[in-house]
Amino acid sequence: PRDAANYCVEYLESHPNLQKMLQTGCFSDEFWMQTILCNSPEYRERIINDHHRYIKWERQHNSYPAILDEHDLDAILTNDYFFARKFEKEYSHNLIEILDKANKN
Repeated sequence: PRDAANYCVEYLESHPNLQKMLQTGCFSDEFWMQTILCNSPEYRERIINDHHRYIKWERQHNSYPAILDEHDLDAILTNDYFFARKFEKEYSHNLIEILDKANKN
């Protein structure tokens, strides 16, 4: 919502140390708004923690987070996920084919 976006921009402008950390650190730009809102007493109560994204926070195929394969199919299909991460052709080829077929039906 607009009020939350305005709050984040105002917070960022009034906290130059956070700006510097974001500009010079190894942090993704994807997290700054969530960090500000989740630490706000007013806004944190309005956040719905349901991201509809499947990420397997385990080591699999020598990767963390896990590179997904066909063993992850059931977990992906039986939950309310719109996105999944992380695919690599070498390990995920069968899973991708199965998901493509399921999506066409």
